Amino acid sequence: MGQAVVKTKEVHKVKVLIVDDEPDLRELLILLVESYLPIEFKEAGSGKEAIGIIEKNNFDLILCDFNMPSGNGKLVFDFIQKMNIKPSYILITSDDAKEHSDITSQSGIGYVQKPFDETILMDSIYKTLSITPSAKMMDDYLPLGVNTAFKLSPFPYEYFVRLGENHFIKYFNSNTKMTDKDLEKLRLRKVDEIYVKNNELRTYIAGMQRTAFESLILNDSGISHPFEVATVHNDLIHLGLKGIISDKELVELSQKNLKTVFANTIKVPVFKNLISWVENEEASSSKLHATILTMFCNIILKNLNEPNLHPKASLILTYASVLHDINLNDFFIKNEWRLLQGIKINSSINKDEQDVLSNHVIEVGEIIKGWVHCPIEVIKIIEQHHEWPNGKGFPLKLTGDQISDLSAIFIVAHEAAALIWERKEQEDFLKIMAKFRSDMMGFDHFLKPLEILIKELT
Repeated sequence: MGQAVVKTKEVHKVKVLIVDDEPDLRELLILLVESYLPIEFKEAGSGKEAIGIIEKNNFDLILCDFNMPSGNGKLVFDFIQKMNIKPSYILITSDDAKEHSDITSQSGIGYVQKPFDETILMDSIYKTLSITPSAKMMDDYLPLGVNTAFKLSPFPYEYFVRLGENHFIKYFNSNTKMTDKDLEKLRLRKVDEIYVKNNELRTYIAGMQRTAFESLILNDSGISHPFEVATVHNDLIHLGLKGIISDKELVELSQKNLKTVFANTIKVPVFKNLISWVENEEASSSKLHATILTMFCNIILKNLNEPNLHPKASLILTYASVLHDINLNDFFIKNEWRLLQGIKINSSINKDEQDVLSNHVIEVGEIIKGWVHCPIEVIKIIEQHHEWPNGKGFPLKLTGDQISDLSAIFIVAHEAAALIWERKEQEDFLKIMAKFRSDMMGFDHFLKPLEILIKELT
């Protein structure tokens, strides 16, 4: 690390203030913007803190959250409107733009909705600042300011310094913790930037996006979780699930309950087709399946005394319920249990039907993985939701001990929900559930959820 370095080329840096009460989101914004533009940045965790910083500094751009303790985004916006030379302002919030039209309707004001795609973010920044997009994203190496590099350390990849136009040498190994002395040494040598490999930085940013936005997606208060366990339990009893089902009432219930889940989901472009599909009057099977499945998952969670389960298990299972069949049409959802049993016992069923059902787990997994904000636990459940403890599931042929605890809950609930389409009589329902019990012997994370469902539904 003692090799000679050269002074980096002087460039105009955009002076940015990032205002958000979530440290993870501030760090993500810093890294995202700096991967496209040379910046100098400061951070604030509230509106009042931001105003104190603005009073002492000049900024080109303010990226500001709205909902924060100790002063919201409107407080910051109103303050800069009184300034003689106003910095550019972009509101970045999970709220709809219409909720803050007093800000977003103003000329030259930017708006980005969380969770955001980096392209949308940067397009808004370029437009607000009236600058041309940088070409540096095509480079093999991307510069980070030394302050950003220091903030990120220990970074999981290597840092480089630039000796010439196309000459980079490694300066810090991966996972090296930069010290104050290292930072001072770089400044004394007038090194303003540390370089990282482009592909590695994009991978790192994608991971940061997932972490930063999980709190938005898995947010109890934000969703006002519609499948409250006590309510679910009462609804099941009143709707006569011991009977086994009342289609009309349950369709009405599912339309009401799924609305709040979709209110968050519809903000993500990749799911717009899903929303229109489920809201379609002819999609009653999808409504029923998602609702019953979520109800069953929550009944299990209510009665399962497992302190080591994920603290957001209810929301994770709800999202998996809504998303797990997004590439199947209404026919396959309504006949899923029949087709599943045909696959498991290798009986003769329509080959096209079998192929569609077998492949849909892989296909939906690829769709979900493409949404960088989807919690990893949800992706795992969707990938495993057609596995079976005896290894006769698909597509991975996992056995019970290879299947996660949340996936096991989902699988049990999914089989029971799918079974309802085929067996309306309680006696037939219980016979098949008893067969499930024999398949699950020896795997408590399957057996306990099954016993809970049998007890609650009989």
